[in-house]
Amino acid sequence: AIRSAGFAAERTPYSPVGIRLPSRAVALGAIPGLREGVVDPQDEGSQLVALLLGAKPGEHVVDYCAGAGGKTLALAAQMRNKGRL
Repeated sequence: AIRSAGFAAERTPYSPVGIRLPSRAVALGAIPGLREGVVDPQDEGSQLVALLLGAKPGEHVVDYCAGAGGKTLALAAQMRNKGRL
């Protein structure tokens, strides 16, 4: 959907779930799926932290570096919304 909307998207070098939009002049509201909550802008380092943690359903996880909530959303998805963040 992002490429069909005219954005040049490429895979991130380390995160298996990330894509990169090389152009820095991107209006966030123009990214397909953003307003619907299907995609969430996040730097690759935060994606890797969430993936490396490997949170499981039912666990208790504290994110001491929480900012806008990107890692928290990723962790909640890993935990299938079962546990405490």
